[in-house]
Order: sequence, then structure tokens, then C-alpha cells
Amino acid sequence: MFRLTATAIPAAFLLAPLTVMPAAAQCVQAGPTIACTGTETNEIDADIDGLTVLVPLGATVDIADDDAIRLRGDDNTLIVDGTVQTFGNGDEAVQADGENFTLTNTGAIFSDDDKGVQAEEFGTTITNSGSIAAATEGVEAGNGVTILNLTGGSISAGEDAVQFGGGTLFNAPGATITGGDTGAEGDGLDIDFGTVVNMGTIEALGPDSAAIDVDEVDIDDNPITAVLTITNTGTLSGATGILVEPDLNGGPNESRQIVTNSGTISAFDGAAMSLAAGDDFVSLENGSSITGSILLGAGNDFLGLSRAVSVSAGSILDGGDGAMDVLGFGNAILPTDVSFTALGGSAFD
Repeated sequence: MFRLTATAIPAAFLLAPLTVMPAAAQCVQAGPTIACTGTETNEIDADIDGLTVLVPLGATVDIADDDAIRLRGDDNTLIVDGTVQTFGNGDEAVQADGENFTLTNTGAIFSDDDKGVQAEEFGTTITNSGSIAAATEGVEAGNGVTILNLTGGSISAGEDAVQFGGGTLFNAPGATITGGDTGAEGDGLDIDFGTVVNMGTIEALGPDSAAIDVDEVDIDDNPITAVLTITNTGTLSGATGILVEPDLNGGPNESRQIVTNSGTISAFDGAAMSLAAGDDFVSLENGSSITGSILLGAGNDFLGLSRAVSVSAGSILDGGDGAMDVLGFGNAILPTDVSFTALGGSAFD
């Protein structure tokens, strides 16, 4: 392992390389940049703000029993076109401890015992068109997150593939996010609030898992941010498609979900959507294919079915016990044994 520590980068750093590496090191620092060639078997551990780490095509950071790359400062950038991997003893392939961390990956990031990428401070941005794979979480982040999983990008994990508090996830056509890839419990995406745009595939393969799992948000503390907007033109698949968890005490989760779907939402052991106590809005637009029931839960909810919408036989569309739930019809294509449940002041149009 080598460790770089500085509170700022003096001008002298910009004029000459630092001689802090072992003699056989394949990753060398010059000023605010660490560039790797060949195969590096010593952990990169740097406590500097504004650092850029380059792992180009053909280079490998291959570490046993430790993090492969750990960046402790703020405003750091990691660009991976090669391979970053770690084996053994519960360590991350990439760990970023500072704010405003930026990762661009076209290569391969892998951990066989823990997380692929852990970056829990505010302002993380990840752009992936390569592969990120891990035994536990593929990507674990905090709030203010932006994740762009581009065409050809793959994020997979034995547990949750992607987990963060609040932010934005874009999953492009031809991109995949897979949780529970070993058959264990694990969601495709575990999120609290923000925006999800899925044009590819988000899936959970294990039992008791969801393509998108929504955790509790404290509405009293976060009345504006307690909203999750999901736009799906691709595929969401899991034991449950979209699952809103109860609050931490087992009570109702009052966060709001806004779901616009013209793709596929499929459940193999639960509801296509199991929402909660917020005032939810679900619009099933032309091209929607739903396998499983839609349970809107408490709150004043709206469910719209427009034009060519397909819902699987035996499904229940349940508005819950809100004071005024609304179900609006276009020219929906529904099997004769789909049932509708309305409680309280619900209205069917």
C-alpha cells in the first residue's frame, strides 16, 4: 500500500513527480494525477483534494485483502478504462470518503467479498458503460447522487446492485442493473427519494426482493424531497416490481411515488407495484405490460390506464383506503378476471 496525504497541492507538486511509491509500483503520481500502467498490486490510498486517478486500458489495480483504490479527499476523480479489483477480507474495489467524487468507468470494477464502489458523501457522480460487480452492493452512495448507467453498462451484485439515499439514476437502453445475482435477497435499486429513468433493465433475481425498493423518508423533516419519480420505458422485474417499505417503526411510509410507465413491470412472487401511504400517481401509458397486482395503499391515489395497456390475468388494481382515489380509463386491454378494489371515497372513471 502507498498513502498520499496533503491538505492542498503545493505548486512544487505540479513541477515534479512525488517519490512515494514502492520501487516496483505501476501507478505513479505526478502533481495532482496518479497514472497506472501494467499491474499494480499495492493499494492506492490517497488523502488529497482534487486528485485524478487514471487506470487506462491494459492497466490493472489488483489487490488482495484491502481496498484497491481509496480516495479520502474531496473533489476527486477516478477514470477506469482498465481493471480495478480486490479479493478477500471484505474490502471495496473503490472507496471514496470525500464529497463530489466523480467516477467514469468503461472497464471493469470488481470485489469478490464486499462492495464494488462505496461513495457515501454528498455529490457523487458515476458514469458507467463498463461493468461493476460485487459480492454485496455494486454501488453504495449517499445523497446528491447522479448515476448514469449507459448502453452496454452493467451493475450487478449478490445483494443490492445500486443503493443510495437521494439523487438521480438513469439506466439507458441496453444497460442492466441486477441485484441478487447469486440468488440471495437483493434489490436492483434501493433508494429513498429522487428520480429514476429506466430505459434498460433493472432486475432482482432473489426472493423477497424488488426491482426498485423504496425506503422511508421522514416527511416532517423532508416535505419536498419525500417524492420518488419513476419513468420506465424498459423492464423492471423482481419478486416485486416496485416496493415501498414501511417506516422504521413498521408504520405507514408516507412518501409519494410518481410512476409513469410505457414499458414492462413484472413480478414473479408479489405485486407489480406495492406502494404505501403517500398520495401516489401512477400512469400506465400506451405499451405498458404489467404482470402482477397494483396496490396503491393508503393516501389519495390516482391510477390511469390509457390506450394499449396490458395487465396480467388475476391481477388486482387496488386504490387502498384513501379518502379520494381515482382510477381513470383509456382503451385499456384487460383480462376479464382482473378485479378492482375501491375503499373510502374512491372513484372510477
